[in-house]
Amino acid sequence: MINVSKYVINSDLLSTIAIYADKTIESGEYYITEPINQYVNGGGNVKIVPAQGQYLDGGTLDGWLHANNVVAGNNL
Repeated sequence: MINVSKYVINSDLLSTIAIYADKTIESGEYYITEPINQYVNGGGNVKIVPAQGQYLDGGTLDGWLHANNVVAGNNL
């Protein structure tokens, strides 16, 4: 299993993220996992739903080309 960073966020969790946002900046990126952990530790509920389908990684040129070909329906 992999976290592909797709979230549906309610207003309570969004408030928690806003509170911790300034504390979760590393290398110019916001990391959402720590505010989610704080939300759960404070009694909030998180539902994890396994995704259907295939994971397409566009982080490299080859991966990006492959992902585009899959989406376009090309069998390369």
